[in-house]
Amino acid sequence: MKKRNRKPKEFNTLSNFVFEQQAKGKIVVATFDYEKIETKVIERTESDSFSDIKQAIKEVAGVLFCELQKRKVGKNIFAKIIFAKQCFEQCNDHNIVAKELKCSTSNVYYLLKQYDIEYRNSKKFRELADKVKEKLNDYEKE
Repeated sequence: MKKRNRKPKEFNTLSNFVFEQQAKGKIVVATFDYEKIETKVIERTESDSFSDIKQAIKEVAGVLFCELQKRKVGKNIFAKIIFAKQCFEQCNDHNIVAKELKCSTSNVYYLLKQYDIEYRNSKKFRELADKVKEKLNDYEKE
């Protein structure tokens, strides 16, 4: 029995194109047709959700946002907790924060609860959270 390779060659090159554009901070919208593939690249604007928080955490903790969206963040859990808290302070909606982190709302409730516990008990976490707040205040002044 012959195995068929159903994946067209354009798909591989298109997926590489999408990945490269997203790495540069752009949104890629792709529409597939049987005859042709159309792509449209949209530049991200300053109104992107929580871009200042993402940048502050990247500078202070050295953690990329895509690492915070993973199910198991491991040693970057402090950054994820801080991100959840800062986003919630901005929008006051658990659903928006959950969509941003690609997790459930119950996970967001847990992260917010952990913020208070870690801020009280962990000196390292408190210093990290305070540095992120300072960065965000600097961004607001600019």
